[in-house]
Amino acid sequence: MKRTKLLASLMMCVMCLSFLVVGVWATVVSVNFNLNAGLKYYPEGIYVELSGQVYRGSSADNLTALTYDPRFTLEPITNYDNSTGEPSGNFPMKSWEIGSIPFIPTEKVVKIEVSITNNSEYTITATPLVTTDNEQELSAITNLSVTENTSELLSINSGQTVTYNLIMEVIDNLEINNSLNINFDFEWGVNYSYFTINSSNQITGLTQAYIDDAPELLVIPAYSQTGEAITISTSTGSTALSSLVSSIVVIQEGYTSLPSNAFFNCTSLEKVYIPEGVTTLPTDIFRGCTNLETAYLPASLTGIKTFAFLNTSLKQVYFADPNGWRGHSSSTGTTYYTAEEISDPENAATIVLKHAAYSMSKS
Repeated sequence: MKRTKLLASLMMCVMCLSFLVVGVWATVVSVNFNLNAGLKYYPEGIYVELSGQVYRGSSADNLTALTYDPRFTLEPITNYDNSTGEPSGNFPMKSWEIGSIPFIPTEKVVKIEVSITNNSEYTITATPLVTTDNEQELSAITNLSVTENTSELLSINSGQTVTYNLIMEVIDNLEINNSLNINFDFEWGVNYSYFTINSSNQITGLTQAYIDDAPELLVIPAYSQTGEAITISTSTGSTALSSLVSSIVVIQEGYTSLPSNAFFNCTSLEKVYIPEGVTTLPTDIFRGCTNLETAYLPASLTGIKTFAFLNTSLKQVYFADPNGWRGHSSSTGTTYYTAEEISDPENAATIVLKHAAYSMSKS
C-alpha cells in the first residue's frame, strides 16, 4: 500500500445494528449498519467490508439460509472508496433494511451472520456490544435467548475475514416487545507486549520486544487489558516513550490529558493522532520531533502550549474543529484565524509553526 494510505482514523469506527423483536411467531427485525459521522473528518482510516446472511431453523445446529427473499442476503458494503484499487476515503456505510423475519412454531431460532474483512494495512479489533432499547442488559428480555460468537473479533489481521454470529431463540409463547442494539467499535489493535506498565497503571517504558519488532505503527493504550485507565509516566530528563522507533503513533481514546515532554526528541515520529477528549497539548510534548510532518487534532482540543511543536517539520495539521483559534506571540500579540484558514491542513501547519515558540488557544 502506498505511503499516502497509511493515515487512519484516531476516532473509533462505530457501526450500529439495531432490530426490533415483536411477538412470537411474527417478529419484525430491522437491521441498520452505519459508520459514525466523525469518521468523515479523517481522509483515510480503518477499512472494512461487511456482508452477511440471515438464517432460521429449529435449533442453532439446524439452520437454513433465508434465500427466498433478497432482503435476508446482506450484500457486501464498505466504508471506503476502492476505485483506485486501494482503499481510501472513509465515508458512511449504506444501511441494510431486513424488515420482517417470521418465527414459526417449528423454527424458533434466527441467526444473523455478519462477515467482517479487514482491508486496512494494520491489525484492528472489533468490539460488539448488544443492549436493549433502554440500554439494559440482554437478560432483561426474559422470553428471548440471545447468544453471540465474538471470540474471533478481538484481533483481525490485515486481509483477514472473521464472522460474527447473533443467535436469537424464542423460549416460550409470550409476547416479546423489545429492541436490540448492536454496536461494533473498530479500532487499531494494541500490542501490550510493547509496553512496560507498572502497578499504578502507568506506562513507564517500551520493551525490548518493541525495539526488536520496530513496528511502523504504535498504538498507545488508554486502558489496561483488564479495563483500568492508563497514564503515561514522565520524569525530569526522560520520558516513557524516549525509545520510540515507530513513524506513526495513535493514542487510544480515553485520555483527557497528556504529559509534557511525552515525545520529546522522538525523531522517528512522522504522524501522530491525538484522541478525542484531550483538551491541551502541553509544553514540549513534540519538541525536537524533527521528522514530524502530520498531526491530527481532536475537536476537544482548546489549547496548544509553548514549544509543543517547536523544531518539528509540520506540513499538515488536521483540526477536527477549526473554529475560534487564535495564535499568541510576544512580538505580534494575538492573531485571530478564520475556520477557513485553519481548515486547510497545509495552511494550519504554517500557522502552528508560526506560534510554535509561544502558544495557541481556542475561544
